[in-house]
Amino acid sequence: MGWVWEADRPLRTQEQIAREVHEVSLERGLDDLATVLALMCIRQESDFWCPWNAKDPTSKNYPHDSQSDDGRSVGYLQQQNGIAGENPPGNQNWWGPMAQRMDLRGSVNEFLSRLSNDYHAAADDPYRAAQFIQNVQRSYWNGDPGHAGYYGKHWAYCWSLLRRALEGTPTPVVPITPPSVKPKPGISPNPAWRGDPVWLP
Repeated sequence: MGWVWEADRPLRTQEQIAREVHEVSLERGLDDLATVLALMCIRQESDFWCPWNAKDPTSKNYPHDSQSDDGRSVGYLQQQNGIAGENPPGNQNWWGPMAQRMDLRGSVNEFLSRLSNDYHAAADDPYRAAQFIQNVQRSYWNGDPGHAGYYGKHWAYCWSLLRRALEGTPTPVVPITPPSVKPKPGISPNPAWRGDPVWLP
């Protein structure tokens, strides 16, 4: 994320974002884990800000609290109007129209619609969780599409954020208790994970 400008304060607090993301998860029949995966993505991609981008100037017409110059990425999930790494863009509105990309609920709904149905395989592994996120986002860091470990480092923080956001708020879904994750032998708590991404069709 390359920042050009930030407002004095963001459009929403992190807790507000977490509650709204969780509402979208529940509306889709999903659960706390799906919410956490989306929050991990948001924290890595925009750190809970909603930027517009001059390279896709219509993004300025929608509520925003910052400006970035990261490719053509916009909004909380840094979604572009073409497939990641595609330059010049040939697949317009890959992530939906601008109104959706700049909207928290709309962009999260799109993210969750592309989340693999077997995402519960990541219930006890933040770096497996990172791979599920990467398979949706198809993000590139320095031209490397497999460097998804950046997402995994937000696992504990996003579980804690969701707990704070939902404190005292009833939910129709039985919360998944986040596991106590211990690093595997030979793996540092925040490795430069390089799995082989499995792209969604």
